[in-house]
Amino acid sequence: MRLQHDLEASQKQLQSQQESASGEQIRLEHRHSSCCRRGTKWSSSSRSDRGAGGRNQTPRRVEHQAGEIGRRRNELEAQLGQLRQELGDAQKQLHAQEEGSLDEQIKLEARVKQLESAKTEVEQQVRRLTKR
Repeated sequence: MRLQHDLEASQKQLQSQQESASGEQIRLEHRHSSCCRRGTKWSSSSRSDRGAGGRNQTPRRVEHQAGEIGRRRNELEAQLGQLRQELGDAQKQLHAQEEGSLDEQIKLEARVKQLESAKTEVEQQVRRLTKR
């Protein structure tokens, strides 16, 4: 259960990171194409460049952020792969335990039948001996 929960949490986090990176990439591509159409380079006075605190984001900073997002995405994908592997291993182990439990249950049921049969036989013998 814990592995399943971790996997789902990692998948949600990865999806969120992918959406964020995709949105950032679209914004940058739009801005770049807009700048290219005007025949200008990156504008440091554009409002869309302003980050937290009103600081200007330079192309280098944006590229750095994109790189960080890419690295984080790779980390999450690796973690997701590891969690999937662990989940697969746990499922195989569970399956093996279930098979072992089923085999044990079959043996116990056969033993119960033997004991019930022996009990019935003993009860019949007791009835025969007490009737005499």
